[in-house]
Amino acid sequence: MFYRRLIFPSAALAICLGFLMMKGMAAVGASFFAYIFLVPMFHFFIYEINHPKEYFFYHNMGLSKLHLWFNTIGWSLIVGLILIVV
Repeated sequence: MFYRRLIFPSAALAICLGFLMMKGMAAVGASFFAYIFLVPMFHFFIYEINHPKEYFFYHNMGLSKLHLWFNTIGWSLIVGLILIVV
């Protein structure tokens, strides 16, 4: 539930940015590179600015704010790097 809010808007914007900035095959790599940076930005804007009280919901589930941030950054790096290499 936490990551669904981050994945789709980040992926859509990353793909758009990749194709606007580059042409051809480099656009795909640029999209995934943009994805690595956009996921933490969306995390910040959605959960820190717009809905800061939702952290209490995740805290009650046993997930700290630090845990959520590390997972967000880690998964964006893993997904982005895997897709850049492939």
